[in-house]
Amino acid sequence: LLTSLNTRLDGNQYQELAALTVNYTCADIALLCREAAMLPIREIDLQMTSLKQTPLRPITVEDFETSLAQMKPSIRSEELHRYEEWHSTHND
Repeated sequence: LLTSLNTRLDGNQYQELAALTVNYTCADIALLCREAAMLPIREIDLQMTSLKQTPLRPITVEDFETSLAQMKPSIRSEELHRYEEWHSTHND
């Protein structure tokens, strides 16, 4: 999802984001990426004073942190635990 976008994240920052999104579903992470990608666009929209084309700044780890502060995982830890228990008892 992020490979086609201009980002300024290194391997350690990807690992940090992975640790912060442990209980997030794939859909949650996709939404997080979209929200983080929208922050530079919203900044341009707020600063727009002319119709001149303005380049987008790269997406940063701070964009992800800002987005994470506004969203929570859609699955609770208790639900995840129940799914893991079910999987372990029904996995042959």
